[in-house]
Amino acid sequence: MNVVVVKTTTTSNFSKNLLTSPKVCAIIVLQGSHLYEQKGGNATMPRKKKITTFGDFVREKRMEKGMTARELAKALGISPVYMCDIEKNRSCAIDELLDKLILILALDESGTRQMYDLVAIARKSVSPDLHNYIMGRQLVQTALREANKHQIPDEKWEQFIREITAKEDE
Repeated sequence: MNVVVVKTTTTSNFSKNLLTSPKVCAIIVLQGSHLYEQKGGNATMPRKKKITTFGDFVREKRMEKGMTARELAKALGISPVYMCDIEKNRSCAIDELLDKLILILALDESGTRQMYDLVAIARKSVSPDLHNYIMGRQLVQTALREANKHQIPDEKWEQFIREITAKEDE
């Protein structure tokens, strides 16, 4: 289903050829997960919607797979109402559903990390894939507290990550 938003300078009726009408400023069309904008006869240009919430992420990935919300709800074993609540950011998926989402939506490593980070933001907590690692290691907890206390800058963390990944490559 396409949603068309037409901005006008007046509230009068439009002619069939909307873009040639001086009353029309723009037409914005949402097709699937992509926004298309056309202004006064210019070529249509795709504009990707930025994913900022867990619900947006699930909806985007579901649509990329060509699934309806009802189909995804059934595959996850949840009610369509709960699925709607997740996509509208009224509820966040429980941990048991996250593993199922990874499989059903065929998320790669980057997509999985993005999903976990968006869940953490929604829950205002640590990313679900890191919780057990952090809580199971006193040294990690101490390191994070010290980093927070001393406001370690991103550059230092990037250096630390490079050192860890370099050791993996050896």
